[in-house]
Amino acid sequence: MKKLYTLALILGIAGIVHAQKISNVVPLNNRLDRTVIGERTPTDTLGLNEFFNGSPTLYSSTNGGYVAGNNGYGDKVKAQMYLLSQGTIVEEILFWFGGKTETSGNSNSKVVAKLYNSEGAGTTTAGAITTGAPGAILSSVDMFLSDIDTAGNFTVAVLSAPVIVSTDFAVGADFSTLAPGDTAGIVSTADGDAGQTELAWEQWSDNTWYTFLESGSGWGLDLDLAIWPVVDNNSASIEDQGFFNGIKLTQNQPNPAGKETTILYELQNNAKVTFEIYDVTGKKVVSINEGLQDKGRHNINLTTEKLASGTYYYTLKADNNRITKKMVITK
Repeated sequence: MKKLYTLALILGIAGIVHAQKISNVVPLNNRLDRTVIGERTPTDTLGLNEFFNGSPTLYSSTNGGYVAGNNGYGDKVKAQMYLLSQGTIVEEILFWFGGKTETSGNSNSKVVAKLYNSEGAGTTTAGAITTGAPGAILSSVDMFLSDIDTAGNFTVAVLSAPVIVSTDFAVGADFSTLAPGDTAGIVSTADGDAGQTELAWEQWSDNTWYTFLESGSGWGLDLDLAIWPVVDNNSASIEDQGFFNGIKLTQNQPNPAGKETTILYELQNNAKVTFEIYDVTGKKVVSINEGLQDKGRHNINLTTEKLASGTYYYTLKADNNRITKKMVITK
């Protein structure tokens, strides 16, 4: 039987109601639409900038639950694939959950964040078999349902230890550990926004993997999922020979930072540069326009006296590319 869905909610369009809309879907917070947090995906396939070129959407399943979550079809996992041109280090995974229900009363009900390699077998559109599906689990983090944010902030899964990835990988959410009666759903782009790339995957109840675009008995939806890896591109540090998307970026020094910290970066080509800092809720707290910079090395001397102690993400944007790292401020 082919999977069926309804459009539960489109970001920024108030008052649209569908017959099968999940009754407790929380309206998606417009702030995320305006916020481009400093996480960086390994390629330009999907980052927050690219994600919001489409329409953030929450789809519900006609037999209960969510298309990008657990539902009456028994789907287990939803995952987004990322394509690497060079190795990187994954430290955290960001999720944008659009809705959840908590009816079980089970405090152990949870969704598990997972990092996968890309060596699994799966089915793409037209029934084609590929070995580029999510495969072995490289790391996992429990996210208890009570802690999952559906009010417009990111739910952050911090890996117990950074994971080095040298080939394509996927980040996803395993919903099979939710207690009976509980549901959770992740925001996606709207159908047609993903450009037929088929980077969004799901694991069915029989443990087989299918892309969302597979239309034989699947959804037939051309979308990307609001799941983003936070990466530390140590492979593109200032002293290394290789660039990451034309950029090298150092960890701020000192880290943790006090009142001041310094960040070095290097450009492979001339580029318009912007430096931004975001807090853990995705709110932009610092924006510095560096203007057009020549290729070569540069530094940013940052005064942090107006920032409270805590964890932040800083992003260097060079034209359409970016790199992000995490820093801690203590005072």
